[in-house]
Amino acid sequence: MATQIRICAENHCEIFDQNEFCVVMQLATDPLIHGVMRKKFYGWPLLPKPRPNQACFLYNKLTNKYTRLWVLPEAGAMATLSEMPVVHSKYASMRAWSISFFRGTFWDDIRKEHSILMLSGDELAQVQGKENGEFCV
Repeated sequence: MATQIRICAENHCEIFDQNEFCVVMQLATDPLIHGVMRKKFYGWPLLPKPRPNQACFLYNKLTNKYTRLWVLPEAGAMATLSEMPVVHSKYASMRAWSISFFRGTFWDDIRKEHSILMLSGDELAQVQGKENGEFCV
């Protein structure tokens, strides 16, 4: 998986005119072949919407370093983790991310955890709408 993340980052370095961007790995079922899961990789200039079966990494062009922002399991596991009072230490971060997902504080918690300022697409749309005098819900 590390190789595919690196290849995806390299492919998007020329596309994004910013020093940091997200590289996302999404597990998805194949619509044509029953029972097959595929790993789909893509670059994103903002924080992507969190989804089950997703891993998101922040890539810095200047340092050529990756930071794991989050890894979310499938939806049922997210629900179970968020309701468990105690989990094994290797699942502690995933539990915290799952709780943030269901609370609706996901992006704020991710920014605080990693000391980053990157906005999500929804947040950027709200900011741009307010700057243009448009009403945003």
